[in-house]
Amino acid sequence: MTDASNKVVALIGSYAPRRCGVGVFSHDMATALAEHAGQGPLSEARSVVIAAMDDRPEGYDYGPEVVVRINQHRREDYREAAEFLNHSKVDVV
Repeated sequence: MTDASNKVVALIGSYAPRRCGVGVFSHDMATALAEHAGQGPLSEARSVVIAAMDDRPEGYDYGPEVVVRINQHRREDYREAAEFLNHSKVDVV
């Protein structure tokens, strides 16, 4: 059996402080995953990273767990985010 606490998980989706249910859910899920991995607060965890979907050009004031931003109206952002995650140490998306 592998040790799940050594895995890096990337979540892609709306993210707090964006005001939507999915954004709140994504933040709560990321927090729970970081705590489950025993890495303390989400802002210090290395096991969870976020690719946040922006619905406005200026984006949002995200925490340090957001490693890439995707403007939902720019096709290039999706490709760039995929390339970033493919070349990172992420184990599962």
